[in-house]
Amino acid sequence: MADDDEKKGSAHESAAATLLLELFKEQTQAAMENTKALRALTMQIVGLPPDEKNPDGLIGLMDRLGDLGEAMDELDTHMVGQNVMLARINFVFDRMVQIATGDEEEPELAENAEPVPGKTYKKPRIPIFRDLAAILIDYEKELEEEAKRESEQEAKDAEAEQKADAPPAKPSMLSNGPPPKPHPRLKALPPLPVSAPRPE
Repeated sequence: MADDDEKKGSAHESAAATLLLELFKEQTQAAMENTKALRALTMQIVGLPPDEKNPDGLIGLMDRLGDLGEAMDELDTHMVGQNVMLARINFVFDRMVQIATGDEEEPELAENAEPVPGKTYKKPRIPIFRDLAAILIDYEKELEEEAKRESEQEAKDAEAEQKADAPPAKPSMLSNGPPPKPHPRLKALPPLPVSAPRPE
């Protein structure tokens, strides 16, 4: 009877050891597959430089994002330039329409007098090339003034930030204020006793 129990126990231990071994094998294989997948994902993100086996290399997601960022910067530059051109066209068009339609609030052009290029008068007149040149000069002047105002405002904002971030000024150590009070625990020590000189 005892032999049967021992055989059953050893069979149980053998089956448990086999199951444990299979479990370790499956876990190791799963870890290897996970490592392979992680490495492949890393290569897809970072890319792979060209080598002898793979002369073309592998363009990763980071490279694609870098190319996309460069394209966006270029597009942004083009958009800014296009907006400037559209603003210039709108400015010129509005001023030419004012010249062509006239303005009741503007003064009358004197008889036999040459109109000032780019200026609007009470009566309408046909704009000419000199008007266009004068309007473009006015536009450039307005751009310069606006840029100057913006730079002055930025300088003021930067100065205000510096003042806000600066620590409060400490009083000078050489000021004429009252002398500092001694600490209450630092009292003067009593004088040392003076002994009589020793005889020689």
